[in-house]
Amino acid sequence: MRTALDIITQMQELTNELDGKMAYLNKELSKLDKKMSSIYHEVELANLDKESSIKLMAKMQRVTRQRREIKMEMDNIKKVNATLRLNKEMKAKVDQAKIEADERHRENIQYAHWLKEDNTYLEA
Repeated sequence: MRTALDIITQMQELTNELDGKMAYLNKELSKLDKKMSSIYHEVELANLDKESSIKLMAKMQRVTRQRREIKMEMDNIKKVNATLRLNKEMKAKVDQAKIEADERHRENIQYAHWLKEDNTYLEA
């Protein structure tokens, strides 16, 4: 059976994972924006014929599609955060609840001498 401490720990891990995922996606989006800018410069400087135009357009299409995928995922994360109200205040509350649950567990475990720290039973 999962304990309250297990659940709050998982909540903290999940909110941290969402934050980490959003930071990662922001970096990837920035990289793709730089690639797009580079392609714009290629277009500006190129002597375009049919073949080179098709290659540049295909290159741009790949980058814009990758960018769209990232933006869609970022939008999903924003919607999850908004729906669950996972703002900085809520995340701070989850962190505080984890700290308090850890402290309470350490206080209570001394009265349950038959349990290990991870709530499994000691061998008899």
